[in-house]
Amino acid sequence: MDLENKFIGTLLGTAIGDTLGVLFEGQIREQIIKYFDDFYR
Repeated sequence: MDLENKFIGTLLGTAIGDTLGVLFEGQIREQIIKYFDDFYR
């Protein structure tokens, strides 16, 4: 794996992580757990 592919993977991973995490940014843990409550049951 060359350096260019590692760099692109890093950028894509960061962008995807930020996109998925933006929904819960600034929320407290209890709010996030309540959001996923049905998922865990």
